[in-house]
Amino acid sequence: MAARPVRLLERSQDGIPDLQWIKKHVPISAVARLLGVRVENDRAAHCWRSGHQNGDRTPSMWFSKRSNRGQCKVCDRHTFSNVDLVQMRQEIDGRPMTTAEAIQWIAGYFPVPNIKKKHLGKKDQPFRVGCGSRLEGLIRSGLWGQLSHPEGKILMVLTEFEGQALSYKAISRYAGVSTSQIGPALQHFGRMGLLKVIAGTAKKGVLPDSSKYTVTWDSEQFEKLLHETFETTKEEVAAQKELRALARKERAAQLHTKVNLYSPSESVKRLADSLGGAANRKEREGTA
Repeated sequence: MAARPVRLLERSQDGIPDLQWIKKHVPISAVARLLGVRVENDRAAHCWRSGHQNGDRTPSMWFSKRSNRGQCKVCDRHTFSNVDLVQMRQEIDGRPMTTAEAIQWIAGYFPVPNIKKKHLGKKDQPFRVGCGSRLEGLIRSGLWGQLSHPEGKILMVLTEFEGQALSYKAISRYAGVSTSQIGPALQHFGRMGLLKVIAGTAKKGVLPDSSKYTVTWDSEQFEKLLHETFETTKEEVAAQKELRALARKERAAQLHTKVNLYSPSESVKRLADSLGGAANRKEREGTA
């Protein structure tokens, strides 16, 4: 899809668009509508990609208001953000938009606040498998930041009690979350390839034993997800650096323009020099 012209809003040149604010507060359903995606009730949409029967007559794409992310149940293994959606739909000169261009595209349609200049790391800090704590790869890749608050607390409990039988009541008590939040979190960990569940055995006339949970940090599926998320995070950091470089160039150009406006032109300088020389000659003649 060719890039639509960006209707730039009046924006301060102090800083760059806040990427984290965009991903949290700019509704992905609103971005989808701007991109020409058929959206229904802000929660579902018709996927435009091939592989759907009857042009995806029944919406297979959903949007979560809680996480502000989307996913097509047919096409996508993992969820995507509003910035990812712009990159999936928009092209410039026959190529997909970069992350920096997608951020600018969204900032052109929504009143996104700027963040002031700050120093980003000079070197990428990739996660290292087998070094540090088990959570290191999860945090360094950026995947930890995508988990909801209850999911993060539940994962910490499962890590601490790994391999032990835990009831929902026990998980709720240790994690400080409601029991209704546990099931969706466990399902999410399963889709990530991060959790193996051994269901408790059922006995006739007796409540089944509690299930045992093993956090599979070394699973191939989870490691692949870590690397994919890390690459996305690295692209976002590079995009922020690119936007900051563009902002510095714009400020330098504006400063250069102001200097030129208040600096005398060459012709004015020559006239001043000639007048000064004439005045000096008259002064010498009067002295003689």
